[in-house]
This record gives sequence, C-alpha cells and structure tokens, in this order.
Amino acid sequence: WRSSLSDDSVAYSEQVSESVSLDFIDLSLSSTLLSTSPLNEPIIYTVTLSNTWMTTAHDIEVLSMIPVMSWMQIISSVASVWTYNETTGIWSVGTLPAWDSVVLTIIVTSWTPLMYHLTSEIIGAYEPDHDSFPNNQNIDEDDFITKTITFRNNWQQSSVSGGWWGGWWGWDDVIVSDPTTS
Repeated sequence: WRSSLSDDSVAYSEQVSESVSLDFIDLSLSSTLLSTSPLNEPIIYTVTLSNTWMTTAHDIEVLSMIPVMSWMQIISSVASVWTYNETTGIWSVGTLPAWDSVVLTIIVTSWTPLMYHLTSEIIGAYEPDHDSFPNNQNIDEDDFITKTITFRNNWQQSSVSGGWWGGWWGWDDVIVSDPTTS
C-alpha cells in the first residue's frame, strides 16, 4: 500500500497542525496584607503569581501600583525573581515554569488616616492564558486583584464605656485590632 498524498500535501498538513496547536498558560494572582500596626508602622503587601498549567510561561509582567503620595511611602520591595520597579510599578517576572509560583513583597507605611486601593494585574505574557486576558482591568478575571487598606486614627468618645477609643485601623473593612479604652 502506498500513500496517495504528495509531498506538498504533507507539508501543508504539518504547517496547519503547527499553527493550530497553541500552548496555553494559566496565570493567576493572589495577595495578602499583613499587619497589626497602626499609622507610621510597616504594612506588608504580598502578591503571588502562579502558573497552574502544564506549560512554561514567558515574558510575564505584572503591574502592582502602590499609590505614591506625600503621606504614603514604599519602604522596600523584594521580588523572588527578576525586578520590581517602584516608580513604574512593573514587576518583570520573565519566565515562570509550569506549576510554579513567585512572590513580590512590598512594605509600605502611611502617616495619614485614609483608604488605599492596592491593585495588581498581569499586563503581559507571551503565551495566551486560557481563562483571562492581560491588561484589560477586568476584576472578574484571576489575573486581577485588589486589596483595600484603611488606615484609621479616629479618636472619639465612647458612649458605652465612657473612655476614649483610639487608633483603630483595618483592611477590607475588617478591624485589625479592636479599639481599646482607657
């Protein structure tokens, strides 16, 4: 038995199968805010980038913009791989193997009682992600995260205990430390 396909047919068939077989990735972000400190004390914000797919991801960039204002300061930042630019907010990750994750840690402090939104999003990757699109600001995708941290320093008379409530703070509308009375 002999194949009736010509060399041109085989070449075309190989070319089509190459262009159709795309390697997908599944990148996602998660974050934590760690602190039991009031105003003027360090707040630790971590962003974890995970590749939960069987393909290595390349050319990854994450935007983790910290609002830089006269009353909020980045104390330090440490990326487990590559670099984080505190001015642009871009974490250049590069390559992330399949089933692996990396962490960015940013330490900030504030001396003004306000609310801040700490947002991170994957803004670039070479391969297509099977369930999200980079840099589209879609809060329903797993490549976009936001945390809200509220610094409160709200001195007020407590009508229950007759004492003063002082210096309470929290994140995601959860009080980190209960107000104390004196």
